[in-house]
Order: sequence, then structure tokens, then C-alpha cells
Amino acid sequence: GTLIRDAFGKGQNPKKYAEALAGLQEYNNFVNSLPEGLKLDLDHPLSKAFLKGSGVSPDQLLNVTPISSNYNRGFKQSLSTAYDKALLADTKDIKKIKQIEKLAKDLGVNIGKGSNKKLDFGATSIAKKTQSGLAEELVKNLNEQNISSAKLDELKKTEEGKKLLKEVFPTGRKLEIPKVEQKIIQKINETKPKLAKEVSMRLNSGIPLDDIMSELKKIPGLEKTARGLTKGFIKVGGPFEVGFVGLDMFNELSKGKTPRQAFKTSVSNLTFGAYEGGKREDMRTLIETAKNLDIDSTGFNELKKLIDLEKTIEKEKVNLKKTTQYGMNPLSVEKYKNIINNLEDEFFKKSTALQEKVNVDNLVNNYSQTVESLAKQQFEKSKDTKSRQVYTGMGSMGSDFMTTIMNPIQSFLPQNLMETGLGPISNVTRPYVRAAQKIPFIGSIFKPTSDAAKLSAMSQEDRIKKVEQDAPIIMQESAQNFYA
Repeated sequence: GTLIRDAFGKGQNPKKYAEALAGLQEYNNFVNSLPEGLKLDLDHPLSKAFLKGSGVSPDQLLNVTPISSNYNRGFKQSLSTAYDKALLADTKDIKKIKQIEKLAKDLGVNIGKGSNKKLDFGATSIAKKTQSGLAEELVKNLNEQNISSAKLDELKKTEEGKKLLKEVFPTGRKLEIPKVEQKIIQKINETKPKLAKEVSMRLNSGIPLDDIMSELKKIPGLEKTARGLTKGFIKVGGPFEVGFVGLDMFNELSKGKTPRQAFKTSVSNLTFGAYEGGKREDMRTLIETAKNLDIDSTGFNELKKLIDLEKTIEKEKVNLKKTTQYGMNPLSVEKYKNIINNLEDEFFKKSTALQEKVNVDNLVNNYSQTVESLAKQQFEKSKDTKSRQVYTGMGSMGSDFMTTIMNPIQSFLPQNLMETGLGPISNVTRPYVRAAQKIPFIGSIFKPTSDAAKLSAMSQEDRIKKVEQDAPIIMQESAQNFYA
């Protein structure tokens, strides 16, 4: 988070700051989905030490790529250190620079290139990272690591190779590039996040629970969750035909939530709150966001529980008021009074304990700041999806439903059907109705009148502007999860 803050934070560029944080969140979510035994680093191929020593702008320090930790902190670090020393010397060691670049090329080790006027960073910005892109990038890097390992072993067997290694590493250190097991690479291939889209098509058809859970296991990070929930549904009496879990999940994804958040929220919705994994995953995501922002998250869980408890107290007070107004049995009135007293006692004890643990003013400020930042990240992540929705404050399901409800007559007018109301057939009819709008005198008859048709006729630039105008409402709705 520090490099991102230095590059775009403190008001320098809020949009790019949010995009970079969203990319970092994508990386963290991706790491959580990895097979056991594989540890990653976000590597600067052209090292961070060289970049800082060269005085590049802070945003160039965000060019990173995922590689295995033992490789990054072993051979790769040794080679980069030698390269840095040669490049940053008072008088550049041209001979050593060429030797190192030759060795890197021969072995296929990505160290970027710092000897040209235009630097080659060897990676793309964290702001552009997605889970599916990271999966493909990592598989490529791990395969290249194995190739480099084999090439290094071969190089050690030749006199020319031994000489080159001695010149680059004069101290004679032990040089090894660890190999990655193929089953780990295969596991990553099997769980690439891009499968989520394919999975959604299977989920929307009302298939049995066991099949749904099997499909959801293909989405990185959800394997253990899906396995546990198969038993969980039985315990809460959930039905075995819950294909609409998938539909609701992808509705939540359209709001910018992570796959884990979306899945667990949809299951919580299905079980009418009996399963609370959605709330726990929301909090885990909030704490992870705070970590990326270097914000102290101590007390976040306790504060959210107090917020929930306060809402419960308000709800019971409303029940008490109704019971009194309607002249119900005095025992019922007494019952609600006791419930409220017990809840208020619980609130007092928990709030007192929290005040003894942390500075509450700082906690509330940290919590609010993190919620606001997460809402911005989710907005940036969902902006493209939102641009295709008529009602941007809702998920994709709500928007599609309300489009028809709000325009019951206009939706079925010919010009609107031809623009967007005929499904795939509209791809054929749309050019004709748009051409008809240009006919002198009568063209206005063919102009779209329903909200969906008007949106369809907009340019993507105008759609994005529309979404950005709605940004405060969308982000407020996203933040509401942490205050209600």
C-alpha cells in the first residue's frame, strides 16, 4: 500500500489511487486461492533499488509481476543485486552490465533492462491486474522458472558457462533456481478466475446443490467454502435445488464485490440470514483493505457488532411502541421491555470494553475512512458493468427487473424492441431502427423512449459519464453494508 500511496495518494490522483488499490485487492484475493505450498512475491523485474536509485516517478514502482518467493529471494535477487551494482556505479561497469544481460537472456530470467535510455520494466502496473490476468501471468512465470532452472543446470556443465557465472558472481556462491512441481502449475490452470463466467451459465439453470457446489469449487478461493456449505445447507434446512444461488452470486459480483463476498452473500440471502458467512467475508475484505491502506483495523469487528446491536435495539423499541399503541397483553409489553434492557446492558458492556481497548474516535475515523475507500474500489471495479445497467444503484438483477417494471408500455413499443428488447435478434434490428431515426421529418418516431433503449443508444463514453454522475449514490449503497 505504501508504494501506491506515494504514487497516487494524498490527493494526487484519487482515480488512479482507487484503481491501483483495486488491483492490489485483486492480487490479494488471487493469492488466497493458490494451492498450498506456493508462496508468492510481487517482483520488480527491474529492481526497486535500481528504480529508486534512478529517480523514476513513483508510479513506475508499481510495475510488478507475481513469481515464487524462493526464486525471487534466491537466484533472482542475487542477479538483480549484481545488475543494480553495475548500473548504479559512479562509472557504469559496461562489461559487467553486458555479462549480466547475456546471462539473463541465456537463462530466460526477467530482469527488465536498465542499460537503455528508455527503461524496460519487465512488468505492467498493479492497477491493471485482474485475477484471471494474474493467473495467466503466474503460470507463464512458473513455467519460465522451470526452463531457467534447467538451463542453469546445463550452463554449469560447460566451461564457457562456468566462466560467465564466475564473472557475474565472483564470490562463488551456490547458484540454484528451484523447480516448481507441475501439479501446482496444473492446479492454478484448473482454478483460473476466468472460469467463473463459464460457471455462471451452468448455475442459472436450477441444478442440484451438489452440482452447484462442484461448479463453485472451480472459482479460486471458494473450494473450502463450497465444501463446507454443502453440509451447512442440510443443517439449516436449505433446499437441494438452489440453482438461483449462482444468479444471485453474479448479481453481487456486478456490484464490485470479490468472488468470496458475492458467493457468501448469495448463500446468506438464500438462507434468509441463517448463514452469516456473507457478513464475515465483508469484514475480512474491509480489514484487508485497511491493511493495504496502512490503516489500523483494531476494533473493526467489535465496532460493527455494536452497530448491529444498536440496530437491533432500535427494532425492538419499535416493536415495544407498537405493542403499547395497540393495547396488547401486558405480558407482551413486559417481554419487549426485558429484551430491550438486556440488549442495552449488552451494548453498554461491549462499548465499555471497546473504549478500554482503543481510542474510539480514532477507531471510528479509521473505520469510516476504510469503508469509504472500499466503496470507491468497488465502484471502480464495477464501473464497466454499471455502464450497461439502466439503474446503476442496483445489481444487475435488480436493474433488469426494474427496467421492465418502470417502463411497462414503452418496453414493448417497436422502436424499443428493435433497439434492445428482442435479445440476440436486436443485434440485427438495431442498425435498421437507428438508420430510420435519420429520415427527415419522421425520424423522431423511431427514437428510443424506454430507459433500456435510451441506454443502448448511448455511446460508451456517455454511459461512463452517467455512471460517474451516479457515483455518490452507488458508493453510499456499497458502504451501507458496513453501517446496517
